[in-house]
Amino acid sequence: MKLQRRKKNRRVSREPRPARSRIRQLPAGLVVRLRYGLVFSVLLTAGLGLSWQLQNWLFGVDGLTLKQVQVESNFEHISRAEVRQLVAPYAGQSFFDLDVEGLKQRLYQQPWVRQATVRRQWPDGLYIKLYEQQPVARWGERGLINNDGGLFFPEGELPAGIPRLDGVQHSEHLLLTRMRDVGELLQPLKLKIVAMSLDERRAWSIELDNGLRLMLGREQDMQRIQRFVAFYPTLLAARLAEVGVVDLRYPNGIVLRWLAPQGKDVQLG
Repeated sequence: MKLQRRKKNRRVSREPRPARSRIRQLPAGLVVRLRYGLVFSVLLTAGLGLSWQLQNWLFGVDGLTLKQVQVESNFEHISRAEVRQLVAPYAGQSFFDLDVEGLKQRLYQQPWVRQATVRRQWPDGLYIKLYEQQPVARWGERGLINNDGGLFFPEGELPAGIPRLDGVQHSEHLLLTRMRDVGELLQPLKLKIVAMSLDERRAWSIELDNGLRLMLGREQDMQRIQRFVAFYPTLLAARLAEVGVVDLRYPNGIVLRWLAPQGKDVQLG
C-alpha cells in the first residue's frame, strides 16, 4: 500500500505592505530640490551665526584701531613730517572705518605727490607708498614740468640746475618735446639748453650754457638748429666771447650779433 505524500500548500500568506511614504510618492526632482533647500537653509543659518559671532569678536577687539603707519617714499621733496601731519586726523579711528580714499585724495593735493598707494595692514596699520614728481624743467617763475610734460606748482624754493621753459598757455608739453629734440642735436657740440621760449607770435628762442642766444623764428626751426650745428665748430666756437646772439631766421645763412659794439652785424653763409 503506497502512501501518498500530502501536497504542501504552496500558497504563502503575505503580510500587507505598509503604505509608501508621502515623500516617496513625490516626483524625484521635487524631492532633490527639497533636500537641497533644507541643506542650504541649515548652512545659511550656520553661516549667519558664525558671521555674527565673528563680527562681534572683531569689533570687540581693543586693538583694531589705527596705531601704526608705514610710509615708503624717496623723501626728496616730501618730508616724513608732512606725511605724518596728513595722517594725524586718522589716528585712533576704527580699522574698518578708515577713509582710505579720502586720505589718498589729501595726498594727491600735495604738489610733489605724483602717485599714491594707500591700503590697510592688519590688524591696526596703514601702508602708504608715495611716488614723487620728477621735475625736468621750470615753467615760468613758479611752475615745474615733470618728465611726462605734466605741470605742477610747488611751494618754496624750486630746484636749481634745470632748464627754464616759457610759453603760451597749454604749450608746456610742446616745449618739453622740442627741448629734448634740440638737446639731441646739440649733444655732439657738448652744449646744453638753459632756457627756451615760445612767444605769442609762435617764435622760438633758445639760450645755451655757453652764453649764446639762438633766435629761430616761427618756421623750420629744427632745420635752423641743424644749420647752427654745422656752423658752430668752424666759425663760432673761436669767437664765443664776442658773440651774444645767433640769428637763424634767415633762409640761407646766419647773422651774428656782438656783445660789445664792434661794428655791424656779421652775416655768415
